[in-house]
Amino acid sequence: MRAGDSPSRHARAECRVRNVDGKTSFLNELLRHAELRCLRESGVCLPGIIAPVYGSLHEGVIVSPWIEGEEVTCFDARRAAQWLASACTMATQGLFEWDFSPGNVIDDGRQVWLFDFGYMYRFDALTQFNSAGRGNDFPQFHPAERIETRNAFAWLLELEDDLHGQTCTPRTLARTDWLIATATSKGEKLRHSGALSPEDGALRAGALIRRYSERRGRRPHPRQAAPAAPATWAQAVGSLCALNCSRNRFF
Repeated sequence: MRAGDSPSRHARAECRVRNVDGKTSFLNELLRHAELRCLRESGVCLPGIIAPVYGSLHEGVIVSPWIEGEEVTCFDARRAAQWLASACTMATQGLFEWDFSPGNVIDDGRQVWLFDFGYMYRFDALTQFNSAGRGNDFPQFHPAERIETRNAFAWLLELEDDLHGQTCTPRTLARTDWLIATATSKGEKLRHSGALSPEDGALRAGALIRRYSERRGRRPHPRQAAPAAPATWAQAVGSLCALNCSRNRFF
């Protein structure tokens, strides 16, 4: 695309994440961008945060400035510093971003840019660790952890959510097979490596193998999984009204 062009993102008719968060992610992103715009207008600097030029719930579209760059698949000092600065800036403003997956980050060679904030939620930065539960139930989740988990080690650490059926794909099953095989051959080394979630890391190798073998065995082939009914725009508009917003255009 030419410099100055504006790429657009459209709301999916059916979100891949088949839970309430997934079904309301587009509406949530519009709300977050409206809040981010208010912060910018009040003088708050938001480095590396994409600022859309247009967003509409009615039309199901978000239009952002075009940025020529590449997906971030590895870290260096500049990328890590800019990425963490953006995440911490949002957190200090009471906005906790959960999904720093590679597809949501782009580097133009000078600045790392974050976009797609469908899983960013408000929290009280003065009294809470994050937006999960009551805000203090899961202190292990913080900006640096989210970057590490969702980007650097997402291929392993996010298996639990995927196997629950939210985003299970053939790749999910292949990753599960790898984990089972590795736990079988190098169980104790894997358990003490720190690469597993606290819950999985507390299990002996045999228990870990049984856990994922059972869960994998209960999973139908992902292509055969029955899709959940998508949230309708009427439901989304109802949620919007409940939040005391009256416009379909957000910015």
